[in-house]
Amino acid sequence: MKPSNIPREVELTLTSLDRLRKANAPTGFANDLVSRMIFSQDQVRWINRAKLALVAMVAMAILNGILMYKNQINQRSVMLDSIAQEYHLTGNL
Repeated sequence: MKPSNIPREVELTLTSLDRLRKANAPTGFANDLVSRMIFSQDQVRWINRAKLALVAMVAMAILNGILMYKNQINQRSVMLDSIAQEYHLTGNL
């Protein structure tokens, strides 16, 4: 750009700003926006609670399985010891 055109370009830019108007939102826009934000926050809370409940259920199922398996091994050991004592058996079973 030539140095002589700079003042003209500045003037054109400033005059184009004179035609700008303030943008107006439709009536009730703020209320609609706030209600949508509140609704989405409630959905996020519900989804987080559902995830937490699912994780708790899976953890309880795993813990229950481990305890049942461990109890089954202990019962077998107790049963074998009981039979060995009843019949006066010695050695490893």
